[in-house]
Amino acid sequence: MLRVSCPPVALSALTHLLGLDEGNVSGDALVTGVSQDSRHVQQGDLFCCVRGESFDGHDYVADAVSAGAVAVLADRDLDAAVPVVKVRNVREAIGPVASFVLGDPSTSMVMVGVTGTNGKTSTAAMIGSILEASGHSVEVMGTLTGARTTPEAIVLQSRLRASVDKGTTAVVMEVSSHALVQHRTSGVVFDVAVFTNFGRDHLDFHGTEDAYFAAKARLFTIDNATVGVVNGDDPRVASLMSTAGIPTVSFSRGDAVDVSMSATSVTYQWGGVSIKVPMGGDFSLMNSLAAARSAQVLGCSLDA
Repeated sequence: MLRVSCPPVALSALTHLLGLDEGNVSGDALVTGVSQDSRHVQQGDLFCCVRGESFDGHDYVADAVSAGAVAVLADRDLDAAVPVVKVRNVREAIGPVASFVLGDPSTSMVMVGVTGTNGKTSTAAMIGSILEASGHSVEVMGTLTGARTTPEAIVLQSRLRASVDKGTTAVVMEVSSHALVQHRTSGVVFDVAVFTNFGRDHLDFHGTEDAYFAAKARLFTIDNATVGVVNGDDPRVASLMSTAGIPTVSFSRGDAVDVSMSATSVTYQWGGVSIKVPMGGDFSLMNSLAAARSAQVLGCSLDA
């Protein structure tokens, strides 16, 4: 559900979080929930007016107020019976707001984000396995765990809060290009951002390959990640490393020594240790190298 309850927080605290002049918001309110679907609004909610492909949340403000919304987050001027917080982009603001009201759950865990055209699911699973071997309690989020590869911001922050509450210490998640364009991971700064590879895909949404690549590259900025781990064999990676606003390290097929490959497994030497992957194919070699390099950056031991 595109709604989350939260401990009471003053609307003025949220305007301060968003870097807004409190004088631009007429009146204050006590917020006890955040919603982006007017059908799920409850008393005390901040209603976020999200624009979709076939709807505009701004058109449902009256319904949200009737259902109990005490304030509205919008990106255009509105005539509403409750305070309106106007921002440049509602989707961009939802993540930080949801994170804040839930106690910034991602800051309590190791966070790894994996993007790329192919290999996200396998690479995320491998990183999760290594982190478990290092003693972490791990949750892996992605294609196999939800309706969307990367959940909407409110859903994501709610899941992160639940993860913290049950003792999770590390989250590895797939980050899709759609999610990056729609700011679903805003409010999360990943300890490591991983780039697996780039191919021709999702042009129905992005329009061009350059736009698709630019969407992926958004993850490798100081607002979204601390360190990048990138596929040094991908033709696009030189451009990514030159424009990334964060330090990056690469992995490459050349890092693997004495490679032996079959239909069901890959074995090789890496960093002085023997690695065996119980899946065949060159893609498994590359995915496992991405996982190993990411775990190394996170401080995991070679034994793990």
